[in-house]
Amino acid sequence: MQSLKNEITIELFNKGDMWRDFIYIDDAVEILFRMMFPKAANTFGIYDVGMSVAIKITDVVETLERILGRKTKIKTVGSDSPEAISVKAHKELMFGNVDIQALDNLEANLRKFVSI
Repeated sequence: MQSLKNEITIELFNKGDMWRDFIYIDDAVEILFRMMFPKAANTFGIYDVGMSVAIKITDVVETLERILGRKTKIKTVGSDSPEAISVKAHKELMFGNVDIQALDNLEANLRKFVSI
């Protein structure tokens, strides 16, 4: 976001053809807080905190451009990066007592992030 605000060119690996699971920090904290006070005993385990939705990086950039009312300078970089093409949380590893569907709103969350 700072690059967009300050008109600094951003690099998008794999020509921007990449997907990531985005979660707003307040939502992540809420999930972690709920995990501290589980309903059932013996709930130790590995949890994958996220939205379980992969969003294309270019969609995030376009949403930020719309919110901020300016275009960003983008340099596309080849696919020789060791970065994974798609990364998202897995619902089956999500903490069972948390309804994450109500938390999923990329544009609203980016608007909150931008206003910080």
